[in-house]
Amino acid sequence: MKKRISIFLSTLIIILMLPVSSVFAATDYSGGLLDGKALVRSDGFQITTLTDNNEETSFVMGAQLSPDGSGVFTYTFESTADITGYRLKAPVSPIAEFWFYGSDGNQKKYIYPMIYNGSFVSLNIMGVKSIKYRSGSSGAYTVSEFNLYGTPAQPEPPIVPLGLTTSGGNAQVVLSWNAVTGATGYNVKRSTTAGGPYTSIAYGVIGSSYNDSTVTNGITYYYVVTAVNAGGESANSAQVLATPQAPMTPIPIAPVLMGQAGDTQNILSWTESPAVTGYIVKRSKTAGGPYTAVTSIVYASPYIDTSVVNGTIYYYVVTAVNAAGESGNSNEASATPRGTITPPSSNKALLVITLVSGLEKEYDLPMSEVNNFITWYNSRAAGTGSEVFTINKSFNKANFLSRKDYISFNKIQTFIINEYQATN
Repeated sequence: MKKRISIFLSTLIIILMLPVSSVFAATDYSGGLLDGKALVRSDGFQITTLTDNNEETSFVMGAQLSPDGSGVFTYTFESTADITGYRLKAPVSPIAEFWFYGSDGNQKKYIYPMIYNGSFVSLNIMGVKSIKYRSGSSGAYTVSEFNLYGTPAQPEPPIVPLGLTTSGGNAQVVLSWNAVTGATGYNVKRSTTAGGPYTSIAYGVIGSSYNDSTVTNGITYYYVVTAVNAGGESANSAQVLATPQAPMTPIPIAPVLMGQAGDTQNILSWTESPAVTGYIVKRSKTAGGPYTAVTSIVYASPYIDTSVVNGTIYYYVVTAVNAAGESGNSNEASATPRGTITPPSSNKALLVITLVSGLEKEYDLPMSEVNNFITWYNSRAAGTGSEVFTINKSFNKANFLSRKDYISFNKIQTFIINEYQATN
């Protein structure tokens, strides 16, 4: 008997020597819906001391009508939650009130008074969106821990996206829609048949636009978009369609035409237009037309019309063509082919050359040099010879060894020869 008493006393002494915390373990408040969450009072102040799972920390709750609002704290869940219980730890009985509210703001439950020894208190409150904890005391008191337990409810699936539009481009379709509140992403669906069935071509798209580059020009595509979140997927949006197309080639602009006469031929040249596959030369014997095409397709300037009669005036226009169509007529240019001029073999002449720019050049030359000019011009009109003719200027030489003008054939609009008999 004495031996048993001795063992009991020894055990009691050891227990008394141990820290209280090692004998009575602190309550575990974790696993709740408020773990580490901040409770917010009316002035915006946030407190996490009550939800840190540590009984050694505490917060002094103010009186119910404290001017700083320290007697009232609230918390709002991201989505509704089903509450199955709570734990509250306070050194002394707090005079506290507790409200639970639904998504519509209506009260779902009111608790007063509350059990404060940290034990689990069962509840059964469905669809809680927010809570309010308020001191019911006229004085301050201390609270160590507080937590709610239960299951966060899944959010409702988002609403159908609105405002879906498409813009077809070259081998692509760009879609855009109005953002949906609460959506974490969007699914884009496509079909080549109006009304579907649709195949998803993109999942969880972030943002409210999408560029579909997996399309073929000329095919019509039908699209819908859905919004998604943790609660599920919305219904399909209204259907839209788009037909991607290659860039359209514009009809070319009309060329600017110039005409030059030769011996039984007229030489036509024009400014070349961009993005052109060819040109059509048209002719009439009447100013202003109607014109008849004298060619099928000419691929570049110039064109020599050899189906003419000397002494007859011809009126020409040119059009440019490409895959998009034919341009309007160019300006009208006229030319009168003439036979080879047999120049006089003596005397002198004033050679007056009018350039396409309107500038006139006048030269007082021996007929032999004028004849050379005429021969060169006729040869060049026939498509042979040098592009440039050189005129030696023998007057006003001063200290120069020579003075020369270089006349380009395609710059000549017309020329006049005024022959006169030279006198000594």
